[in-house]
Amino acid sequence: MLAPENLYNLEYWDEEQPTKTYKINWVTGRIDGYIDGREALEQAVRCTLQTERFVYPIYDENYGVEILETIGEDHETVRAVLPANIREALLADDRIEDAEIDIDIIGTNAVCSIKIQTIYGELVAELEA
Repeated sequence: MLAPENLYNLEYWDEEQPTKTYKINWVTGRIDGYIDGREALEQAVRCTLQTERFVYPIYDENYGVEILETIGEDHETVRAVLPANIREALLADDRIEDAEIDIDIIGTNAVCSIKIQTIYGELVAELEA
């Protein structure tokens, strides 16, 4: 918990914060220890891309990606809106510097290939919506 004396201390907020978090075992769906650094960021990206923004009250308005608004839209709209939404969701994390999204429409699915520039180097992710 943030100590009250640090709440308005701008130097505190400029410091790099620890990234240690619980490790999710994606096979069992259980917590499996701790992770930090690049591995923690990879997990954060995966969680962000799997969470619809504004749906779950536990998350603030900066967490998750807006995908539902593109359902039923024409291909041109999906190509314009979805990459912007993904980029905005990822850039909410200050460890992410940039994201490049390529989108392919296959039938009724949008397949997004995502190259993410981070403080740890490049990550690659994929999202199917």
